[in-house]
Amino acid sequence: EFGVNMKSVGAVHPSEVCGRRRQRGEVTLIGLLLAVSVATAALGYLFNIQRRQMERADAEAAGVLVAQTADALRRLLTMAPSNAAVVPSTTQTGVAWLRPPACGGRAANPVQGFVPCSFGDNFWSPNFRTTITNTGGRWEARLTFVVPDAFDQGRRGTIADYIAEKANT
Repeated sequence: EFGVNMKSVGAVHPSEVCGRRRQRGEVTLIGLLLAVSVATAALGYLFNIQRRQMERADAEAAGVLVAQTADALRRLLTMAPSNAAVVPSTTQTGVAWLRPPACGGRAANPVQGFVPCSFGDNFWSPNFRTTITNTGGRWEARLTFVVPDAFDQGRRGTIADYIAEKANT
């Protein structure tokens, strides 16, 4: 009788093959889950960086709008002593009221307006409030800007800082 010991020649029992395959499959699945987790975390981080860059760019655009509005208000105030009709009697919302009358500005504005027709057509302009007062012949314009609720409470202060920084440059 001729017999061969299968273990001695490197043969593997079928139950051992299935176990190894199952083990390799588990390792592959764990590796895949780990890779997906790392990729998800990285994408979240990159998304957050991009969102903050976009917020800063938007806030800087609002800062430019603040500076341009302040310049328009200075021009308006230089006209006020000789033409009080250019001064609105109530608080104005937005910036469109500074445009030429033909573009939706106040009827008392000069023909060319204090800003161009397209001025302030953006997300930020409805958040402007302007009040002009005359105390004893001293004209004063107060421009108030409120950061929209679209930004979470924790970011609104940062956005306001970006706006003020850009408005003062």
